[in-house]
Order: sequence, then C-alpha cells, then structure tokens
Amino acid sequence: MNEYLLKQPIFTTDYLMDRGFTFKMIQQLIEDEQIVRVKRGLYANPTRFKNAHEAAFTLFPEACFCTLSAAYVYGYIYHAPKEVMIAASKNESRIKYRTEWLPLSPMYRDVKYYDLGITEITFNGKTFRLTDRERTVIDVIRHRKSLNPLDYQRVIQGYIFDDLKDVDRLICYAIKLRMIKKVQILFDPWIESFTLRCEQLHTKCDKIT
Repeated sequence: MNEYLLKQPIFTTDYLMDRGFTFKMIQQLIEDEQIVRVKRGLYANPTRFKNAHEAAFTLFPEACFCTLSAAYVYGYIYHAPKEVMIAASKNESRIKYRTEWLPLSPMYRDVKYYDLGITEITFNGKTFRLTDRERTVIDVIRHRKSLNPLDYQRVIQGYIFDDLKDVDRLICYAIKLRMIKKVQILFDPWIESFTLRCEQLHTKCDKIT
C-alpha cells in the first residue's frame, strides 16, 4: 500500500486524489482489499482497527452510541457486541449510518427525549458521544426482548454494583420515559430504599437531563 495510506486510518476521496490517486487506482485498492469503502467519499484502512466499535468511534464521531455498545464501554459486558448500536433521532435520514463494511444498528427514538442522558467519554484514546450509565440501562430494559439474555443480565448486574451509578438519575429517566414500574420491580430488591426514592422523586425530576 502507498506510504501515505499507512499513516491514516481513514481517508476521503479528496485526500487520495490530492496525493495522485485516480478513481481507477482507488477502485483497485478496494478490489485488492487494501482499503474499504465506508460510504460515498469515505474509505478506511481496515488494518488500523481492532474491531467494528473502534472503527465506528473513529468514522462516525458525531454518532451517539447506546444500548449494548454503551454497556461495553462501561464494562458491563466483556465483549464488543456484534452490532454497533447507535441512537438516532426519528428525524434523521435513514441512510446516514448506512454502510456495507460496519454492522451498524441505528436505534431510532422520539425527538422529544433523544438528548436525554447523552454524555461524552474518552475510551481507548477515542473521544465520542454515548448514552450515560442510566440511559443505557433504561434502553437495555426497553429492548430486553431483542437482546441476548446473558448480556441483559450482565448489564443489570453491572449497574447494580457500579460505584459510579446515579440512582436518582436512573429513577428520573424512568419516570420521564414511562419505564418506572419496570425499573422499580427490577431494582427494588437490590438497591436500598429504591421504592421510597421513587416516591420522593416523582415531583423533583424536572432538572434532570
């Protein structure tokens, strides 16, 4: 591969053409599997990424990673999920995260609560957006039927024993997203005074975002 390509994990068409590559040469690199086409005008060197999540964190820095992908970052599950789960607004274009190379799975949500619980983190040297611990748990509970049962259990247990969890925030998210009954049944046996805190917070959650 050309020395310029070895230095970069991702390239645009303009980047390549500025360095003397023609469309025919770019196509040949793809056929030789030296680079892959991510989407129109964007390419990647697959040897620079350990897994699909690392590639997605780099290639889609504007994305918000959620559900099991976020749980993986928080250490609730020990393996990178097969699909990269991305929170997307229902108003976003359905082709925004379409790519043949990466197994992206957009999770479309209502615009009203799209921004609820979004934070930023640096993980393995990459800075990107993802749902916070509490929104991640709520999303996992909401999508339980579509998840591997073992992954689901690990996320719940991981959160229960997480020293950085914010139980009040979890309760407020559950109230806003109309998930409070499921959350209360699930966590009441494990978290002290959980039901009492639910009752106390019902009228105090407006400031939680």
